[in-house]
Amino acid sequence: MKWILYGKPQNAMKMIHNTRFPRFTPLFPPVAKALRLAVTLGALVVVSSCYLPARFDSELQLDRAGYYSMIFDGYLVDMNTYSALRKGTMDKAQEAERVKILRTDIMRDPNASGFRYYRDGTFKVHWERKGDLLKAKTVTFLRQNELILQLKYLEKVDGKSDIVVMEGKSLSKAERRHVLEMGLNMQGEIRLKTDARILDQNATEIKTIPGERAKWLIWKIPDINAATPKAVLQLR
Repeated sequence: MKWILYGKPQNAMKMIHNTRFPRFTPLFPPVAKALRLAVTLGALVVVSSCYLPARFDSELQLDRAGYYSMIFDGYLVDMNTYSALRKGTMDKAQEAERVKILRTDIMRDPNASGFRYYRDGTFKVHWERKGDLLKAKTVTFLRQNELILQLKYLEKVDGKSDIVVMEGKSLSKAERRHVLEMGLNMQGEIRLKTDARILDQNATEIKTIPGERAKWLIWKIPDINAATPKAVLQLR
């Protein structure tokens, strides 16, 4: 499967909370406006989880034979570290030790790279994986107990075969409110290119690609109150 990065340049990082981020270097190069086919699919993390995707770019590709590519590039916030620093229950030495633990936790995944800690529990990471979903069955960023984005293959659902569900854990209204009250937010874009049959989706847009069977599903996440992205596809 040919991998095509697709998207638009991002503006400089806005304040996600009281931490100032460096300028965000986009994962995807600029393209002509007429060809802007962004996709966002995927789901974000529950508040009860340790990591909150504060700002990110993610792109997935899935062909009807089940071959996939998944990229996540962005900033995560370790909620426990952020909360402790905000309450003043963690000093600089403890924060430094915590960063070592975070680095080890993230980098134990062979698909992760580019870990860089900034402050207030916030760090940048790049994650990339590709392969055969029919063999893998489930592909999750970051992992099952830290689910931010997931592809799952199901042999049969309601009488239909070869189903792929792209989704993530949703946030309740109370959880979203709690994140905002902490001074945090979530913003990003997830893109999915696929030539599989689309059975269900809640994308912001669907764009056709001239000369190709594949389409781009597009979700943009302006803030934490956006609907959780989801798509259901059929292979073959």
